[in-house]
Amino acid sequence: MRRHLIIISYGRAFEFLCQFYILASLRRFKNELPSMLLILLPAVIFIYLIITRPDFFYLDELFQKRRNYTIDDEYHAQKRHKEKELNKLLDKINERGMDSLTDKEKEKLKELSQK
Repeated sequence: MRRHLIIISYGRAFEFLCQFYILASLRRFKNELPSMLLILLPAVIFIYLIITRPDFFYLDELFQKRRNYTIDDEYHAQKRHKEKELNKLLDKINERGMDSLTDKEKEKLKELSQK
């Protein structure tokens, strides 16, 4: 009988110690919760952004110069583009002759040479 009492009392002491340890751990967890959130929350947001929008962190756009084009700049850019097209057509005529041009290329040549 005495053995039973000793085992029961050890069991209750162990149960008390476990409950005490759990409560102490919960109190410590409550004290450390804000610091844990300060670390975990940005990490979770960072991982979410990497998975859903990987281009969010590209820095190329930050270092590129943004140019404000004026009407004159746009006009000159179009003019250069038309000159390049005309030069390509003239080079083709020079290499293969006028008969090598398609109907669309002939129309384009006629349009570009008038301007």
